[in-house]
Amino acid sequence: MNWGEVTGLLTAVGALLGIGHKIISELQTNSQKNNQIMEDLAEVKSGVSEIQEVAILNTSGIKTLHSYRLAHDMKADILRGYTTLDRKQEMAKIFESYKKLGGNGEIELLYREFVELPLKEEEVYETK
Repeated sequence: MNWGEVTGLLTAVGALLGIGHKIISELQTNSQKNNQIMEDLAEVKSGVSEIQEVAILNTSGIKTLHSYRLAHDMKADILRGYTTLDRKQEMAKIFESYKKLGGNGEIELLYREFVELPLKEEEVYETK
């Protein structure tokens, strides 16, 4: 091998080493970025879990409020012996929401009795 060939070979090896170093550096950078992405993903998962817990608590609270409102208002109308069209529509909307939230049969029995009540017009009191 002559000096020209050796020089050419050394130049090629140097270039390959430079490229190899650059590839290794990029792999290390990508690895660091991947680690950061994994940490961020873990944070997001934790946040989603917290949001799910709050949603469960909110759902339970709303269901409890619906149950109270339905029982209170429907019992009052059942004891009175009638209801109004507006009240029946309002109770139907709340009852549907209550059922979608997983409401139980106790309110359902009361609702069945409530929907059988006769309708009367709402009394309007005029003030002079």
